[in-house]
Amino acid sequence: MAHYIYRKIFKLSALKFCKILFETKSNIDSLPMSNNEYSSIEHLAIKNTIYFDALDRLLSYLTDLRQLKLRYLAGYKCKRTQLCPIELNYLSDISLKLVFIYFNIFEQLIKDNFHQVQCLRISTEDDITYLDGNHWEQLISSFMPNLRTFHMNYSNSILCNDRIPLSYDALIEKFTSLFWIERQCSFTHEKDWMGSIDIEIFFSTDPHKKKYNKTFKLIEASTCSSHQEINLNSINHIHLCCIEALNKCKNYFQNVTDLTVDCKLDSCNKSITTTLNRIIPLPRITKLIIEFRRFSFIQLIELLCLTPNVQAMPKL
Repeated sequence: MAHYIYRKIFKLSALKFCKILFETKSNIDSLPMSNNEYSSIEHLAIKNTIYFDALDRLLSYLTDLRQLKLRYLAGYKCKRTQLCPIELNYLSDISLKLVFIYFNIFEQLIKDNFHQVQCLRISTEDDITYLDGNHWEQLISSFMPNLRTFHMNYSNSILCNDRIPLSYDALIEKFTSLFWIERQCSFTHEKDWMGSIDIEIFFSTDPHKKKYNKTFKLIEASTCSSHQEINLNSINHIHLCCIEALNKCKNYFQNVTDLTVDCKLDSCNKSITTTLNRIIPLPRITKLIIEFRRFSFIQLIELLCLTPNVQAMPKL
């Protein structure tokens, strides 16, 4: 029924800003292309997964759109690699988390729909073609002449026993031409260790900001023999995905202000807040995100008692 709700929203003639989050699974596969039905929405944020082959149907209603934020734009389960071009003459600001979308598919999306974009922020992983600076330079020059702000976060997970040599320094060199300097775009990379997995992160930095947000995920409980040094002071967000990993963590992240809990904490985890306080300063937490739906109420109360400075809880 998600497509039915979307169409009802699009008929609200005075609506300019809209943020959508369904608590249950939702897809817009049944949403038809617009037949002279247009929404007044100018700023749209969707926190549910939108599948790539339904994106053109969604955008066909949004001819006045100026800003688009999609938490997950997913390529799996898709039957098409190219969408119908949509006239989006006002769309200037785009933020996308790309999941299983290869660069050639995203490139075609830019060529067909994103000509007016001035600010592009993307996060993706796996497809190394996203790190081809020369390709980006040609794409931006030819199809996004108005682009002023470009931010990219690319991560690649490598098992400790399955290393793939990759020269990120060589990749960064492709992003140091006059083209990028004129746009004040700079890039760097870091290697993090998460249990038995090495995470290579390639990201753009904002020259106007003294620091950037950096997340450390606790996702694996095993120990990696080739442990990489982590810049603990650069981490300001802990994403907890595995209780066992939390119990085995020996680091202390003194500058963390954001905490995301994405795993089950029930009455059996009696020491969870004590353990958390061992690796992060809970009183410093200002943003708390609970992703797991069956989060124990008792654990939540206990956690809130130890995080008195929380100012935002987006998921509750």
